[in-house]
Amino acid sequence: MEAFHLLGIPFLHTGFSAADGHHRHPHKEGFVPDDVQKHYCYSTPRVNSSMDNPLWEFFQTRNNGPGIHKWFQYFDIYHRYFSKFVGQEVHMLKIGVQSGGSLDLWRNYFGDKLFLYGVDVNPYAKALFDSPPHTRIFIGDQQNRSFWAEFRSQVPRIDIVLDDGGHTPQQQIVTFEELYNFVSESGIYMVEDVPPGPGSFLGYAREHVAELFAHFAGNVPGRFSATEPGLFTKTTMGISFYDMQVVYEKGRHSRPPLAVKKGKFWMPYNTDKNLSTADGGVDAGHLKKFQEALVLSRS
Repeated sequence: MEAFHLLGIPFLHTGFSAADGHHRHPHKEGFVPDDVQKHYCYSTPRVNSSMDNPLWEFFQTRNNGPGIHKWFQYFDIYHRYFSKFVGQEVHMLKIGVQSGGSLDLWRNYFGDKLFLYGVDVNPYAKALFDSPPHTRIFIGDQQNRSFWAEFRSQVPRIDIVLDDGGHTPQQQIVTFEELYNFVSESGIYMVEDVPPGPGSFLGYAREHVAELFAHFAGNVPGRFSATEPGLFTKTTMGISFYDMQVVYEKGRHSRPPLAVKKGKFWMPYNTDKNLSTADGGVDAGHLKKFQEALVLSRS
């Protein structure tokens, strides 16, 4: 599997494909087979490339209790984006409670300062796992905008959204539209189990990519033209695409006031034909001048 990221985050190649015969949850029966674990969990490059990921360690010990059901690649992606919240007060929304095991996962990871909100359509999720004030379960349809309006009125803030709910494009899009602006200034919005295809959330998210560059997307003449960006641009630092996941990083994103430069030696742009030989090579006279200027710049 592959991932690509905007704004300088490195590329990922994990080598996990359908041809390997494991393009499904190998721990579907409640355990990770040793051969799969050895091949995919340890020998494969992972996003964080760290074997001390506490999320993965917790999952490895889950032999009893409520089940946890996730794709392998998710654990390090979680750790990459969520670790900054560990040890501080954090309000997390987990859409999709199901068997409840992930609630234990997040409580163990974030600690006692976590306020965890779960959303599910199954009323048993609330009956079994609701434990105010630190764990609150809401029952409702994530495609219902009125439900989200009521939800927003009942929680003080959200720092992390993890949409692992119904997984249909319409559910994911409606939820994003209702919650994204409600997420705190430095929060994370993560949508998982995002397949490609017509009308998918992946296609919807791709349209947001251009908005990241809206500060320089106007029609004013000039090399870097600017226009007034919308709220999304002003509150979004970056979008990352992983296999089956899309991650939004929120933050103040104002237009850079200027490009900054430091240093003394500046090579002219290679547009001045007078600096090169007739065949486009290095001119000995100009090279000598550049060398002298380079030496002087270091003093």
